[in-house]
Parts: sequence; structure tokens; C-alpha cells
Amino acid sequence: MATFPAGIKIFTTRVDLLDIVLAGHVNEIYEEIVAVQQVLGVNPGASAARATTYGTVDARLEALESGYAQTGHTHASALSNTVFDSAGDLIVGTGNDAFGRLARGSAQQVLRVNAAGTGLEYFTLAGASTAFVPNTIFDDTGDLVVGTGNDVYARLPRGSAAQYLRVNAAGTGLEYGALPSGNSLKTVRIPHTWHIPGEVKVASGDIDYIMGFVVPDQFGAGSGTTLAGVRAKLNSGTSVVVGIYRNGNLIYNFTVTTAMTNPAGAATVFFGGDLITIIVSNPIGSPRNLMVSAQFDYTS
Repeated sequence: MATFPAGIKIFTTRVDLLDIVLAGHVNEIYEEIVAVQQVLGVNPGASAARATTYGTVDARLEALESGYAQTGHTHASALSNTVFDSAGDLIVGTGNDAFGRLARGSAQQVLRVNAAGTGLEYFTLAGASTAFVPNTIFDDTGDLVVGTGNDVYARLPRGSAAQYLRVNAAGTGLEYGALPSGNSLKTVRIPHTWHIPGEVKVASGDIDYIMGFVVPDQFGAGSGTTLAGVRAKLNSGTSVVVGIYRNGNLIYNFTVTTAMTNPAGAATVFFGGDLITIIVSNPIGSPRNLMVSAQFDYTS
């Protein structure tokens, strides 16, 4: 096996009439010659890319190192660090296959395409000292930046609790203020009615169970919903006791007869998501066809 190209083969010098030359000695030389041929390849002096054949491999390597001009590439086209004169300089195209240095602009200048649309340049924004909003303008959570005139802005401090953002009376800007009189929160009274047809019986598990309803989630704080009153009536029979429950806890109960009943109960505040149900008890005289209408005040 040939030593080349992994190493350089060293041959022992033979002396005529003294040393014996065997076939293996000759074959070693053949192996090294073949190894060299395999590394060089066929026609090592020929360059297909340049359509040129060099007399020797050395000539071809020399042309590769020094002959960039033959293919249109010169050292002058390579980027040198000497093109930079100062921190912030940029290298930009100046034409087809050409580049140049764009010097760093002055403080606060920005980069843009020039008016002719042919290259880049630095320029100063009009009113550059106020062109960008600095974070130092904010003093507290909720502050706003609002226009105070043409190309001018200022900080609008956060208003007080429950104030609303509005246009000022002069119509010239924004301000915080309380709602004017007559624009306070509105209260709407909505009845929630249960109808129990047929004979009214005390619930036993799921039998004769009366389904309830849930207070809307938008009144999650609890201050916006109150039970204002109840109307109830039997169509026939003697009486039945009705209890109004919130989340399984009794609020108050009252007796219902065939006359319209308007029981008085303590005002109760509800929370969004509260389950409101009624439970009947103590039916007397086979009461039938019960109606209970609970009237809730929703404020928003």
C-alpha cells in the first residue's frame, strides 16, 4: 500500500552487484507513482473554467494566485477596513457593482432615501428636539400624552376616582371630570317570575324541584343588584309558604294565598353569579297554580 499522500515514502538506495532487487521493491515504486497520479488527476494542467491548459501544475497554481485580473476580479474590488473613517460609518451601494462610505450623520439625525431617490442620506427632523416622546414625560400610572396644538403634545395627568375623560367646555382639548347632573347611573327594575302549574307540592329531591336563575356576571361587585320586592298569588287552594334563597341560603319567606301578595322583605344586595331559587313549604288546602314574581333593581 502506498505511503503517499498520507506521508512521504523513503526508499533505500540500492548498489549494483551488491544488493538484491526483488519484485516487491519495484512494486513499491509503482504504488507511490499511482498514488501521485490519483491525487493530481487527469490533465492537472488544464483549466476548464478558463479554457486554458498550463504546461505544469506549478504554472496553473501560479495563475490561480496571481491571475485574478484574467477573470475580471481585482484586489481593488475587495472591501478594506481603511474605507472606514469613524464609528458609525456605513458601506452603501453607489451604483452597479460599486460601493462607498456613507459618513455617520450628526446627533439626532435619521437615515432616509434622498429626494432624488438615488441613494441614502442623513437628515434632521423638523422640531427634532420634540419629535419623539421621552419616557420622562410620564409621572404616574394612567398619565396620557395628548396633542395640545399643531405638532405639539403634553402630559395629561390621570383623573380622580370615578372621573371620566371628556372634551372640555371650550372644545379645545381633553380633561377629566365628573358626570354632570342628570347623567348619573341608571336603575332598571326587571321581574323574574316563576310559574308552578298544577298542584303545588313540597319538593322531594328532583321531584317538584323549582329551577332558579343566576344574577348576571356584569354585576360582580354586588352593589348593582338588589331585590326590590315580590308579588305572589295562588289560583286556588288555601295557602303555601314560599322562601327566596340565595346560593342555598334563605333570604326571607312569606305566605301566599289566592289574593295578590306583596310581602315586605329587607333590601338585599346580590352579586353577579348568585343563584336565586324559591322553595315552597307547608301547602294547605291543595294549593294550585302558583305565581311568584321577584322584582330586581339593576343599576349601571
